[in-house]
Amino acid sequence: MRADSATLVTIVGGYGDAFLALPSIREVARRCGPRQVYLLCPEAHISAFFTSLNLNYLPILAGEHTVTAADLAAVPVQHVISFNVYYPCEVDQLAGEVFADASWRGFFDRRGSLMVRPSALVNKHKRDQLFDVLGVEPVYDSMDRRMTLDAERIEIVTAFCQHACPPGGRQFYTLHLDTQDIKMWPAEPWITVVEHLWHRWRAWPIIIGKPTASARAIMRALPFTRSMFAYPEIGDQACGISIGRAFLGIDSMFAHVADSLQIPSVVLFGPFEPRVWGPIGGTSLVIQMTPPESLRELSPVDVIESLDRVLSGALA
Repeated sequence: MRADSATLVTIVGGYGDAFLALPSIREVARRCGPRQVYLLCPEAHISAFFTSLNLNYLPILAGEHTVTAADLAAVPVQHVISFNVYYPCEVDQLAGEVFADASWRGFFDRRGSLMVRPSALVNKHKRDQLFDVLGVEPVYDSMDRRMTLDAERIEIVTAFCQHACPPGGRQFYTLHLDTQDIKMWPAEPWITVVEHLWHRWRAWPIIIGKPTASARAIMRALPFTRSMFAYPEIGDQACGISIGRAFLGIDSMFAHVADSLQIPSVVLFGPFEPRVWGPIGGTSLVIQMTPPESLRELSPVDVIESLDRVLSGALA
């Protein structure tokens, strides 16, 4: 990475992949200068996480899988850095063709062969693996892990949350339910857990994410439950996490947002390895089933015990 030549960074996974790439993308910007970095990623990820970095943006529009060769050919790139964990990757294949003479760093080379040490893929957190791609030590501070939250939006969301407080409510926590089916917990045990938090501490949830069937079932069963569905932007929902007393949810990007903000959290983890994909801060507790059990077999009693132990200081 040189500061006198342009670098293309590609990252086209899900929201969680984009959020975990924040420290490494910030490192590239520091080393190269932000105006020498072109970031190729979904347009929605730019607005959610990357706008404040002041890079050059090559957005993949909603409904598309990549940009065109003409879009890339207009960019004066000498170095390509791929932060894509998955192969084959249509974006990287195109970048490899258009920038055939550029230097290349990535988990995979232009032909799909693994470039990083195989042991790193199972023994390191994904955030640190991205630094392996750069070839530098994973040194970053707590602020590098955080997305930039707009102060004005925090004020607006704070006012919404204060107005939404149910009769008898004392403090709220954010609750996130929706992700891939394999990582979700059914609505019935969630209802048991949420009801416990209400009766013990008069702590009420604001559901973030999308208005799924599980969310609607919880809101029907527990009238003190609220949601941020009127504020669908990722940034606004992250503001809600930042002002809540605690976070409760499943393996998702929002769990990492709470962890980066050092919000006391309990996270239910599905089949993926927490050592690689989980929250890492001292304020977060991961509950994971032992294979071959599924998360659906997790008892509400076990979750409540963890909640009482981890969140009592935040919710009491």
